[in-house]
Amino acid sequence: MVSVLRRDYVAHERKCLVFRFEHGKIEEVTNFCSDQHKADLFFHEHYRLKPIPERLAE
Repeated sequence: MVSVLRRDYVAHERKCLVFRFEHGKIEEVTNFCSDQHKADLFFHEHYRLKPIPERLAE
């Protein structure tokens, strides 16, 4: 269980991290949220994304 308190926002989420190892080192980590829509709303509300052309250029 992960709890986030920020300004007037409180979120209690269940999260699961899945690690893939190669040659004894972490190669990839996948994060699964119990409510991905709620997590997306939180991040879009608190963090400004770059304009789409800039994101696609990377």
